[in-house]
Amino acid sequence: MRTSSKTVIRAATPADYPVLVALNKASYPEYGETEEEWRHSDETWDHKKYFKSRVVAEDGGRVVGFGLVNHMRWAFVPTKYRIDVTVHPDHRERGHGSALYDALLDKVRERSGKAVAAAVKESMVGGVRFLAKRGFREVKRDWESRLFVKGFDFALRDSRRPCAQAGHSHHHARRRDAARWLGSAESVRAERGLPDGHPERRPADASHP
Repeated sequence: MRTSSKTVIRAATPADYPVLVALNKASYPEYGETEEEWRHSDETWDHKKYFKSRVVAEDGGRVVGFGLVNHMRWAFVPTKYRIDVTVHPDHRERGHGSALYDALLDKVRERSGKAVAAAVKESMVGGVRFLAKRGFREVKRDWESRLFVKGFDFALRDSRRPCAQAGHSHHHARRRDAARWLGSAESVRAERGLPDGHPERRPADASHP
């Protein structure tokens, strides 16, 4: 367990699932991950092949964030790990993200890791700044699109057919209506290498999540 001036970091337990899923939804409301999905992901993880560890951040006994470090099974490199840090929107820029990141980085170093990867939405300016300050460099961007099936009028697909000039504005109006049911976001993926020895620690301050 790691303790900072106002953040306590401890290992996550099964009892944390409800609050962590709720915290994740508060941070990313467009995603519908459930407690059952989290449990299934953890229970089916092959720990003999791939490392995975989750920690939580507490402030005054209240869970305000969590962090996850794991091997990337889809692009496995024994000495490379992915780090994810999530802090509740109401508790950001108080040093909790820094404390979580340092705790996760310690785990990577304990395993002689050589590189870490992370991802953040381009729209989350604070998250982009958080990674940049820690030496991450952008390596790629991913576009993500979602179709909200509930309430979607699939007849709008037919609006792609050519139409006469008289009906042109109506055609585009239907396209705009369709856009209401579509969601998209750009994700920035970044990486950094780990030099030998202990990393330089930055003090947690209001500029960090």
